[in-house]
Amino acid sequence: GYYGFGNAGDDAILESIQQAIQAASDEIAVTVLSNDPELTRRQYGLEAVSRFRALRVVSALRQGHVLLSGGGSLLQDTTSTRSLVYYLSVIRCAQLLRKPVMLYANGIGPVRKPANRRRVRRVVERAALVTLRDHSSARELAEMGVTRPVQVTADPVFQLEPVSREWALELLAQAGLPEGRPFAAVSVRDWPDTETFWDELARLCCHLREQYGLEILFLLMQRSQDREATARVRARMGGVSYVLDIPAAPRELMGVLGQARLCLAMRLHTLIFAARMAVPTLGLVYDPKVASYLEELELPAAGEVASFDAGQAIAAADALMADYDGVLARLREKSAQLARAAGENERLLLELLEKGN
Repeated sequence: GYYGFGNAGDDAILESIQQAIQAASDEIAVTVLSNDPELTRRQYGLEAVSRFRALRVVSALRQGHVLLSGGGSLLQDTTSTRSLVYYLSVIRCAQLLRKPVMLYANGIGPVRKPANRRRVRRVVERAALVTLRDHSSARELAEMGVTRPVQVTADPVFQLEPVSREWALELLAQAGLPEGRPFAAVSVRDWPDTETFWDELARLCCHLREQYGLEILFLLMQRSQDREATARVRARMGGVSYVLDIPAAPRELMGVLGQARLCLAMRLHTLIFAARMAVPTLGLVYDPKVASYLEELELPAAGEVASFDAGQAIAAADALMADYDGVLARLREKSAQLARAAGENERLLLELLEKGN
């Protein structure tokens, strides 16, 4: 997976997988292919090897019994074909070593280039087990011509436990948020071709503050990438806003989100954290994966980032707030369903390991 890069969403996936496997069985050891093996060892107590040291990757695959690929959106070429080929190559190497491969709660796509779609189809057809985090990923594989059975479960983060409420309130105090004030949590990231987006989003944030008395708290899911984007919106807002700019673990960010009344989520795992904590959310759609999970959660979008319009976003926010209790009740039920579905990933993994013994 995309581990060891300081991205809270992907780190949450790793922590969720680790905890779920440990809860399912104390006889399974985990080795992580990480961008920063030392950081991964320190944070999670797991064995880790550099994802870019080919001989060490091959050695780890040879010693292992199963390769878990994912979760997250690994099989896509929006980031780059190079990224896609990397993940497919690791999977193919495991298959050549006759190690079963589980695509673990993957989000698939978008995969736009025909050659890349053929590559994904070939590798997925040979996998021992495929679980997917949403139904749009299953449709994407079917459109590629994949015929093997797949199972839609849920993102593993739906099983991750947040920090305590007391801890979350302490983090809010560190961000400077006045005690007891209701707030909207906002997560944005840098993205190309978004010049007008920052102004329009600032208008939406100001509306939430003025119309509903919500303070605005920005969360940084990947601090190195999100800090500048956050500063752009805050500079355009005027008035007071807040930002939690400290090295926060996924469970800490989840705990903070759980105290929010509303969330504006551009990053996918901000959306998933908020859903896990049953916080009504408006999605800021920069990538099809965000739209897919909004559909899965039956939550509204504030708009597409590339053509974001504050007027339409404000109308969407007002509609959500007018039906707040209904949205909250449906989200609580959906979150519980997805937490149960996420548990299927470990059950299926244990079955796969037992077959190999």
